[in-house]
Amino acid sequence: EDYAILGGFTGVHQFCRVGSYSFSAIASVVVKDLPPYLMVSGNTAKARGLNREGLRRNGFSADAINNLRRAYHVLYRQKLTLAKAIEELRCLSEASPEVDHLVQFLSQSTRGIVR
Repeated sequence: EDYAILGGFTGVHQFCRVGSYSFSAIASVVVKDLPPYLMVSGNTAKARGLNREGLRRNGFSADAINNLRRAYHVLYRQKLTLAKAIEELRCLSEASPEVDHLVQFLSQSTRGIVR
């Protein structure tokens, strides 16, 4: 997708999707789909947080960033399965087009996501 930043020497496995406004650190190895709005690093890549600075620089509102922060918490901190997390996120997505975009990306993933 658009506006993703891949750090130097980042390897992305074929057929992996890279979400918009995501960011990978130098020498990351991405072997699963990289959801939008996230920062990842490592070999193999793991989620390190929300790409808040990238979102701010691209004009996302404080409300949009807070909604994405809540979505990140549901997806990565509550230790839910992906299916359960998507169910939880659907409630948040009604009020936020950014979270809705994230839910659509997660729903279409066939390789699994970077966790």
